[in-house]
Amino acid sequence: MSEEFLHYIWQFQLFNKKELLTQNGDPINIISVGTLNRNSGPDFLNAEIILDGLKWHGHVEIHINEKDWYNHKHHEDGAYKNVILHVIWNSQEIETGIATLELQDHVSLSLLNRYENFISPSNEILCSSQIGSIDPIVIAGMQGKTLAQRLERKSNDIINLLKERKGDWEQTTFEILGRSFGFKINSDAFSTLCERIPYKIVRKIGQNIFQLEALFFGMSGLLEITEKEDAYKEKLRSEFLYLQKKYDLKVAIGAVEWKFLRLRPHNFPTVRLAQFSALLSFNDNLFSSLLNYNSSSNLLEIQASDYWHSHFKFGKKSESASGKLGIESQRNLKINTLAPLIFSYGLYYDNESYKEEAVMLLESITSEHNVIIKKWKKLGVKPKSASESQSLIELYNEFCLRKKCLSCTIGSGIIRQL
Repeated sequence: MSEEFLHYIWQFQLFNKKELLTQNGDPINIISVGTLNRNSGPDFLNAEIILDGLKWHGHVEIHINEKDWYNHKHHEDGAYKNVILHVIWNSQEIETGIATLELQDHVSLSLLNRYENFISPSNEILCSSQIGSIDPIVIAGMQGKTLAQRLERKSNDIINLLKERKGDWEQTTFEILGRSFGFKINSDAFSTLCERIPYKIVRKIGQNIFQLEALFFGMSGLLEITEKEDAYKEKLRSEFLYLQKKYDLKVAIGAVEWKFLRLRPHNFPTVRLAQFSALLSFNDNLFSSLLNYNSSSNLLEIQASDYWHSHFKFGKKSESASGKLGIESQRNLKINTLAPLIFSYGLYYDNESYKEEAVMLLESITSEHNVIIKKWKKLGVKPKSASESQSLIELYNEFCLRKKCLSCTIGSGIIRQL
């Protein structure tokens, strides 16, 4: 028995409600179980019961063991003063001064067995063998829920950063876009780099892509002297020394923080920094450019400066280099940066139109192809758009891996059908 399952039993009244008695022997009739509370405080709010002939309005707290009322120090917390019913599984005959209902003898053994059998398999997606029998409308409804949850979670991260940057949307956008250019492997290094570069400096030199490259490569530590040098690197170093003195800059991180190993050359941090410089050189108002992005925009069709048309790293030519930001990389930036940024603006200013724009953007992008999506496709759930693939990624990470099946309309529906 888990407390989550006990919440589920109470919420959907999956117990025998005939002749219910409290531990003191008082008859109890449940009119309303209340509203599930996922925040701090009692588990169910604004319930309504009739206890020994009197109607009560208040909250319900649920525990596996009766003594948890004291273990969790609810008796010292004013948030629990309006609890009218303590619902438990195991009675320990502890006096709390609150009407207590033990459910153990009112829940069918078959329901418990169905839950235990469903939750115990080692499959990451526990409903894998039954999901084919679920109405697609139910699956789509859960996807809508997880997409909203994913966008809100990412947006809250952006809003928290915005607060740290004292409401500066430009600096905030610069930092989250920079982190995205790290494409997971180098995201931390990119994040550190952008945190330590004031965006106002970027805007001052933004029309000069060479100076931008000097700034980013210099601050990244990638212009440190090595055995193999070339003329372009020397020019960048010389320009960075000028910028460093002019703006009183300190190198943000060391070259060793950047990862090249096992990366495709097109994903080398040197290439990404050059592409990042190119994007910034063409967008003086970075925030407004991204906020007003639409599917017809060529904003992310980036090509780095000439040197990177023939190089992936300093001092080594390559015929396969082009300096272009690939289609897959553009899609990742739209999904993981643009959509959350637009949604966060709508969330921050309570503007539904921007939230809708973010969702429409995801709907206009084809589905992602990754390990998680492959798992869903094997089960017959085949996303067509990024809005669907993002929802499935959230469903997998936040519900399936955590076995939160009872909070999932798909899983809870299956358990009731078994």
